Amino acid sequence: MNRSDLDDIDIGILTNILQVNQTVTLLNLRENKISDEGAKSLADALKVNQTLTTLDLGSNKVSVEGAKSLADALKVNETLTTLDLGSNKVSVEGAKSLADALKVNQTLTSLDLSRSQISDEGAKSLADALKVNQTLTTLVLDANEITDAGAEALADALKVNQTVMMLSLKRNVLLDYAMKVLADVLRVNQTLTTLHLDDNEISDERAKSLANALKVNQTLTTLNLRENEISDEGAKSLADALKVNQTLTTLDLHCSNISDEGAKSLAHALKVNQTLTILDLHANKISTEGAKSPVDALKVNQTLTALDLTVNQISAKRAKSLAAALKVNQTLTTLDLHCSNISDEGAKSLADALKVNQTLTTLNLHDNRISVEGAKSLAHALKVNQTLTTLNLHDNRISAEGAKSLADALKVNQTLTTLDLHGCNISDEGAKSLADALKVNQTLTTLNLHDNRISDEGAKSLANVLKVNQTLTILDLSRSLISDEGAKSLADALKVNQTLTTLVLDANEITDAGAEALADALK
Repeated sequence: MNRSDLDDIDIGILTNILQVNQTVTLLNLRENKISDEGAKSLADALKVNQTLTTLDLGSNKVSVEGAKSLADALKVNETLTTLDLGSNKVSVEGAKSLADALKVNQTLTSLDLSRSQISDEGAKSLADALKVNQTLTTLVLDANEITDAGAEALADALKVNQTVMMLSLKRNVLLDYAMKVLADVLRVNQTLTTLHLDDNEISDERAKSLANALKVNQTLTTLNLRENEISDEGAKSLADALKVNQTLTTLDLHCSNISDEGAKSLAHALKVNQTLTILDLHANKISTEGAKSPVDALKVNQTLTALDLTVNQISAKRAKSLAAALKVNQTLTTLDLHCSNISDEGAKSLADALKVNQTLTTLNLHDNRISVEGAKSLAHALKVNQTLTTLNLHDNRISAEGAKSLADALKVNQTLTTLDLHGCNISDEGAKSLADALKVNQTLTTLNLHDNRISDEGAKSLANVLKVNQTLTILDLSRSLISDEGAKSLADALKVNQTLTTLVLDANEITDAGAEALADALK
């Protein structure tokens, strides 16, 4: 019921049902027009309802009074485990009321107060509650103008709290002292597994404090430092920590200032680290030469499963090195190279690797200047590869000819489940080729053909195959040239198709007549 334009009157009707209903466990009311009155109605229902476990009120108009009502309900409710009040005006007083409730509530495990204007004072109240609460495991406080004082209070609480496993403090104002106290708590806390510190102006010096803590911490598995000011020096500190840390599995350095030297430091760590499975270096300043180090590390590393090098200067040359690594690497399952300028030459190298690699399941080559020749190379690989399940070629120049090659591969490939050809200029001819492939393919479940100049002719071909295909569940034809005629063909197909669950047709040329045909098919 999210984005349903529901107001307080609608919620009043809904809560009357909740007071007697014994089956509903999840209620999603995100992005409606619910204010304090509606929140009070929901709170009254929560005092008697014994089944609801998840309530999402994110992005509504709930302020202090509404938060207080919900807090009062939490003092007696014994079933709710997840409450999302993100992007409301809970403010300091609302946070205090919720904190008081947490001191007695014994069931809530997840609380989201992101973008709720709670500031340091609200964070302090919640921190006091964490010292006694024994059930909350997830606390999200993103974008609340929390500074060093609020961070210190939360850190003190985490020294005694034994249940919180995930703390998110994204987009706050955490400076040197805040990083120091959070690093200090990582040295002693034995329950926190996930810490999100995105977009907090974390410098190399602050990263160093966290890195030193990682050398002794034995529980943290995910550290998110994306969109900070970490450069090569900070990357080196984190890399040194990775050489001894034995628990961290995910490190996110997306959108930092890391260049070639930082990439080299992290690569050296990957050669000895035995626990990290996900490394995100998306949108840094790593050049073709700098990318060589992490690529070479893949030849010896035996744990990394996902590597994101997107929006760096990878080029065809480094794609060739990466392909060589993939021929021997036995652990990587996800490789993201979107916006990496690898061109047809790089695509050909990766395709050659796919013919022998037996572990990669997801390959993202979105926006890489790949044309017909690159698509043909990848198609040849798909005819023999037995592990890849997702291939993203969004915004390349593969055209109808490239689509035909991929379609031919789909006739024999038995593993690919998702193919993204969004914005690939395949036209009706390419759509026809893919439709022919879907007559025999038994594995593809998602096909994205958004923005491909497909008109009624292509829509008819796809509609015809939907009458016989028994595996496709998602088909995206948005931003095409489909009119009522094409819509009617698709509607006829929907009357007999028993597997498609999602058909996207927004931004086409369909009028009321086409919409009515589709609506009739859904009856």
